[in-house]
Amino acid sequence: MCYGLFGLISLVHSDYLVVITKRTKVATVLDTPIYTASDFGVYPLERKSTADLLELPDEAYLLGLVKSHLYSAPFYFSYGGYNVTTRLQEQPDAPNSDKPLWETADDRFFWNRYLQQRLIDATTGPGEDDVCPQLPFLALSISR
Repeated sequence: MCYGLFGLISLVHSDYLVVITKRTKVATVLDTPIYTASDFGVYPLERKSTADLLELPDEAYLLGLVKSHLYSAPFYFSYGGYNVTTRLQEQPDAPNSDKPLWETADDRFFWNRYLQQRLIDATTGPGEDDVCPQLPFLALSISR
């Protein structure tokens, strides 16, 4: 099961799609469930199999670093309604704003923006309608 797209990351020999495969509900704010990502899937976009890629020492090492980072801190997210990157006072008056969440996110707390950027660019090209207008699968981390 996939609960969200964390983003795309480029390593030496392949790009990887990082998805949220498990989530845990940690709160409800303004009737919006807030989740933390509790497990991830990292899938190569290269035609080589994962086993072939893991035989390459540099790729295996970097992939290990990516996976250790994903589990090193909680990444909170919501599917809309309440934007977890901004304070309550800065929430839009209309919770179902027409703007995608990534447009209103505070970059200080949108930790995976770089990984999301190619997905954002792919859905917001010139002259195109947003293919994925809310990009609801933002994941971020907030230090405790």
